[in-house]
Amino acid sequence: MIKIFIIATFCRLLVIFFSQNISNFDLLSYKKIGELTLQKINIYPQIAKIHHPYFPFYLYIEALAILFNNRFGINYIFFLKFINLIFDLGIIYLIYLLSNKNLKTTLFYSLNPISILIFFFHGQFDALPLFFILLSIYFLKQKKELFSILSYSFAFLAKTWPILFVMPIFKKIKNKKNLILIFFFPVIFIVPYGISFGNNFLDIIKTPFTYRSLFSFWGLGKAIHLTFFRYQSQPPIYLQKIFLSLFLITFFIYSLKITYKNLIIYFFDLLFFFYIFTVGFAIQYLSWFIPFLFLIKPKYYYFIYLITFIAVFFNYLSWVNNSLPNLIITALIFLNWAAFIFFIIYWKKQGFKSK
Repeated sequence: MIKIFIIATFCRLLVIFFSQNISNFDLLSYKKIGELTLQKINIYPQIAKIHHPYFPFYLYIEALAILFNNRFGINYIFFLKFINLIFDLGIIYLIYLLSNKNLKTTLFYSLNPISILIFFFHGQFDALPLFFILLSIYFLKQKKELFSILSYSFAFLAKTWPILFVMPIFKKIKNKKNLILIFFFPVIFIVPYGISFGNNFLDIIKTPFTYRSLFSFWGLGKAIHLTFFRYQSQPPIYLQKIFLSLFLITFFIYSLKITYKNLIIYFFDLLFFFYIFTVGFAIQYLSWFIPFLFLIKPKYYYFIYLITFIAVFFNYLSWVNNSLPNLIITALIFLNWAAFIFFIIYWKKQGFKSK
């Protein structure tokens, strides 16, 4: 296991080193929010709506990164990506535990380029909520319900998207009264921020929930955009809200209707439903299903992984090579979307068997 940690760390540090001169909107946003937080300037709701559509937790890490950058010369991007490294190593260890200490499965995840590109090239911090979701599942398997709920609460604090997938945890928790603790860490961080920065609590709460991902980037949203709104950058906002509302209602009904004894499969099924029917999307969302894919290893799982990797790779390649035709990216996005549709149908029929 130590060897896997060493190899994983080396691969991730290598990507961090070679991408240190690559900038993007998210990395610039981290810097902006960190600077404003250090200056004790409130960011909710207007600034946060664009640059930090989350609860007030990661902004303290961003502020610490800027502080270290200014005082000690530690590059703020390296610092933030190093935080990702810590939590991704945590994910590796949890995969080791959840796979019954299967070193082969653990090694495969530790070397998988999709997560490495998203967390250490792009710099997205989805490793944090993913770690706490897997930790929540692990605690639930150990019959430690309180720790499981609190862990999921921290996942919800780090980024808002885990609340979409809370139904498996909700169904497995025996003492339903404890479920209120899902909101424990968001409240613990919202209240002090609101008091310290003289902010309206409602402004903080509504910011993450009113955030809209890119409508025209992926799958169903992109198909609607190209079919009906080709000559517009985005469909009208009111239509985006209607489509999003329909998706959320459908997703909730589906998550309530299905049930699995295996929590990993339950999350995996919901993630694929999300990928197929969501109208809002961002490339980092493709990191969410990777740990579950390696833990389940359904038949021919390497095909969906390969297709997703190619889509992610060419998306990031377009950042450094502006001459890459947009048609290639679009074709790969639709191929990836179609693969999710095909494989979830196939795997559900097979009962998610690995052979």
